[in-house]
Amino acid sequence: TPTVRVTLGATTVALGGEAPIERARYARVGETIHMVAGGLARAADRPATGFVARRLVPEDAEISAIERETFRVVRATNTEDATWSVARSNATPAKGAAKTLTSAWSGATAVDVKQREGGDAPDPMIRVHLKGREEPLRFIRLGAEGGDTDNAPTNVAITRPDLPVRYTVTGPTAERLFTLERKTVDSTG
Repeated sequence: TPTVRVTLGATTVALGGEAPIERARYARVGETIHMVAGGLARAADRPATGFVARRLVPEDAEISAIERETFRVVRATNTEDATWSVARSNATPAKGAAKTLTSAWSGATAVDVKQREGGDAPDPMIRVHLKGREEPLRFIRLGAEGGDTDNAPTNVAITRPDLPVRYTVTGPTAERLFTLERKTVDSTG
């Protein structure tokens, strides 16, 4: 008797009870019974968000620009190395700020992914342009989560309007993703 059914396109895999030998589970595809790894049933029984990649930008993607209403960072197109520059900014950026921002987005990984409930806040939105993709990935910072005690870190919820998910990233990660590091002014002298 199946305990979990997974449908992929036109194929349904029904996962049943444990096999008495080999620590496996029975799986039926069509009229054929197979034995599969026992962990497959646990994985198949996860909510849909359990299958969403935690990386905000695909690992194999090449970022060509990052923009927000207050700044735009672009990759130089006339060189083969990863030269990044600030094309527009409302504040004076720190040296290397463009590369720091791009590195943050290239490796950004959520600590959790859940289904998004409710509407989106319109700001701040950031657009990450990828080479070979016409439309940029759009991300919206929804706000802080957790951190109700002095010792608990504050996490930040981020969403993509085109996906019904809410990514949770650490507060420091969110700051690196949504701000362009500014030049500090030395007031000592």
